[in-house]
Amino acid sequence: MWPLIVVLMSAVLIVFAMLCVGAVVVGLILWIKTRRERRERPDRADGEDDDGGGNLTRRPRTPSNGGDGDLSWWPQFEHDFAEYEARERASRRRG
Repeated sequence: MWPLIVVLMSAVLIVFAMLCVGAVVVGLILWIKTRRERRERPDRADGEDDDGGGNLTRRPRTPSNGGDGDLSWWPQFEHDFAEYEARERASRRRG
């Protein structure tokens, strides 16, 4: 009886080891495939020339207001924002 258990356990261990090796091989193949695809695809899909910046997208530039610190638009913004908040509060009460 014991030799049969040893043989069965050995077979289970061999099958498990083969599955593990297979999983590693499949993982390596997928990793190599994705690396190759990344290397071969262009940075941009729209056909623009490469600017040498890699795959990172550029952050949009913040709008400049002339650099003189003029905030004449601020009171109008506060007024518009207050109206927006009032509309939102009213719609939440109704909804």
